[in-house]
This record gives sequence, structure tokens and C-alpha cells, in this order.
Amino acid sequence: MDVLVLVSRDPANPYLGGGEQVVAVFARALIDAGHRVRMVCARFPSSRVHEVMDGMQIDRVAGEKLLGPAAWLAYERRFRRQTDLVLTEVIGGARIPFFAPLYVNKPIIAVWHQDHLPIFEQQYGRVYMPAFSALERILLLVHSRSSFLVPSRKSRDDLIGKGADPRLIRVFHPGLPRTLLQSDAPPKSESREPRVVCLGKMRRYKSWKLRVEDKVEFLVNASEVQKVERLRTSRALLAPAPVEGFGIAIAEANACGLPAVGTEGVPLDTLQDGRNGFRVPFMGFAEMTDRTARLLTDNELFDRMSAESRNFAQQFTIANSVQPLLRLVAEMDVRRS
Repeated sequence: MDVLVLVSRDPANPYLGGGEQVVAVFARALIDAGHRVRMVCARFPSSRVHEVMDGMQIDRVAGEKLLGPAAWLAYERRFRRQTDLVLTEVIGGARIPFFAPLYVNKPIIAVWHQDHLPIFEQQYGRVYMPAFSALERILLLVHSRSSFLVPSRKSRDDLIGKGADPRLIRVFHPGLPRTLLQSDAPPKSESREPRVVCLGKMRRYKSWKLRVEDKVEFLVNASEVQKVERLRTSRALLAPAPVEGFGIAIAEANACGLPAVGTEGVPLDTLQDGRNGFRVPFMGFAEMTDRTARLLTDNELFDRMSAESRNFAQQFTIANSVQPLLRLVAEMDVRRS
């Protein structure tokens, strides 16, 4: 099949986010399964307009502010007759969503990462919530016949609660690189620093406060080597956001033997209280402080939860992650034939 992927940022984009990484993994899996894949995405400084990457044609058709309309125009002019299936983000980094069902007359698989409204409220304030709520309702109405891929049972339940057809929703769990899952056994408590780590972009909704320069080390654009080194030598990971579609940082930390302290907005698929970390209320700073202190000071507790975390992370393989997509595409291919 000829698959067109609509996503905000491609794997070469320096601002690539976790959701876009998931879509990139899906695209590579489709190529490995024998499908032809073309990706339409945003330009970035120094990027080429056209490029072949990992067997996939990349077309960067506009900047992020105009990507949605530009993708629509590119589809009408160049891709309509060359497309059997579209894989698209519903909400991503583009300022204007793709709204693919408005112009695509082929099957659509829509990736829905999480319930975005709690994030928008924390990031932009309540004054903008009516507009964001209206946009979400419009997007779900437009995608009412699309098949959905969601990264957790919580995301599935949230989507059903917003009116989506349960029969059209498949759950996948994002996968971790084999090199991370098969790395050497992580260090025990006595070999680790009394350090707390938080991975992610600097956003207001992640509950950061300023004026902590003397207490916090900021690693901007940290490399994978730096990230893994911190995860393997620290004592706790914090996940303070109000909601997570999955929480890939928690899975990465667990693979390095690092338990997490996250909010109740993290899916149970990813964080189980007392097993691979602790769950606390959003903005529950006293509870988060208490659980973090326990991981920092109780060696026996840390070592037990470190081993549990490492074992828990082994389920999140790339092979497991892409199976719901590949099964769905195979079903669509059978129906098409």
C-alpha cells in the first residue's frame, strides 16, 4: 500500500516531540512490512524541502504555522492519486491541525496521544478553554469515521468519554529501543547520586517554577548518552504533568532501574503505585516530596523498586508497540482487495 503520513515534525527535526517519535516508529514499521511511505511535515532551519530517510520520502511543505493548510494543498496537487491510506496526528505541534478527513477520500488512521484539555488549561489559562474545547469537538466530529490508535487504556477511555466509537479505537504502548532494554544491569542504590531527574520540554503545564538555578541543573538538548547516564545514576524521576497519554520518560527511566513519582494523570499502563514508582495527586507537592524523599533515603526500598521498574519496562518493546497498527493496516488492505 501507498501510505501518506501527516505529522508535524520528522525524525531529523531538532524539535521532535514524543508523539512525533511514535509516528516515526510507525512509519518505519510500515516500511519494514513492505508498504511505501511518504511523510508530509514541517520545515525547520537548514532543512531540505525533499529528502529520503530510512527508505521514506520526506516532504517538508511549510513552516509549522501553515503546515495544516499546506498539507491539504499538497495532497490535492500531488498525493491524492498516489495514496491508499493516511496515517495522521489529530493534534500535534502544527498550529493548525491537518483535518485530514475533510479532503482525504481513503481510509484514515488517526493517532490520538492524550486528553489535551487539561494541558491547554495549565499552559494557556482558563480564558482560552472555550475555544480549545470547541476545536477538540470539531476535530472529533471530523474524525468520527477514522480509526484511532491511542497509547494507553486511559487515553482510550478519555476518547470514548468524548464521544468516539469504541469499535474504532486500538490501544498500543510506545516502545523503547532494544539497546535500552538490553543494557547492563543498572547500579544499586549505593552507587547512585542523591539526584532527582525530570525529562521533557520546559512547559508551564509541567508545573515548573523559576528561581531555582542554585538547586537545579538544566541540560538543554541533552544527548541520549547524557540522558541515559543521568537515569542510571539518579534516585527518582518526577512526572509532574496533569495528564500523560503514556509517559515515555517513565518507561525510559524504569528501563534504567529508576522508579518514578508521577501524578494520577499518568496511565496505570505506565505507572503502578508501589511497583515501579508512586502515584500522587496533580499539584500534590507534599505527597510528591514525601515519596521522592523515601526513594532518596531508603536504600532497601529503592533497590526493590529499581528491580521491579527494570522488569516492568521489558514489556515496552518496539515490536509490541507496532503490532496494533500493522494488524489494522492488514485488515484495511484485505477490505480494499
